[in-house]
Amino acid sequence: MIKVCLHFLEDEWRSVEGLKILAAKAAQAAFDHADKRRFLAGCARAGIRNDGELTLVFSNDRHVQQLNRDFRGMDKPTNILSFPFDENDLDAGIPLESCHLGDVILAWQTVEREARCQKIPLRHHIAHLVVHGVLHLCGHDHHKEADAENMERLESDILSTFGIPCPYRIR
Repeated sequence: MIKVCLHFLEDEWRSVEGLKILAAKAAQAAFDHADKRRFLAGCARAGIRNDGELTLVFSNDRHVQQLNRDFRGMDKPTNILSFPFDENDLDAGIPLESCHLGDVILAWQTVEREARCQKIPLRHHIAHLVVHGVLHLCGHDHHKEADAENMERLESDILSTFGIPCPYRIR
């Protein structure tokens, strides 16, 4: 079990009915299905035995664009950014009360526009992006075609447990 901490930096997110429950369930499902061995080994090295926590930040395009520029060198907003916990912090001796998997930050304007343009329910798109972001925190990536196919399959499998259709067949 992972503790999911939610932070709202953009009030528009509060208009999404049941967002807190949806986001927490999507994050937990992604964590449950991901390969967590590296993360759990890091927690054990730090002497932390609980399952850990992650943070979901519901923000806006302006904030995400700034983060995207500062950390990825891309001066534009994007739908989601994932910032995995830096294992070097464990080696530096930073004391931790729990193991922090990382942060996932969503941009309201981009997420809402994408759902509208793709003609999919906003809640489905949010669940997909939360799953996608948490899988990134767990070390999954999609830079290589084989990795992308594996990640998309895992996302689709997780989303199907919520009755959400495969997002990659829609596009």
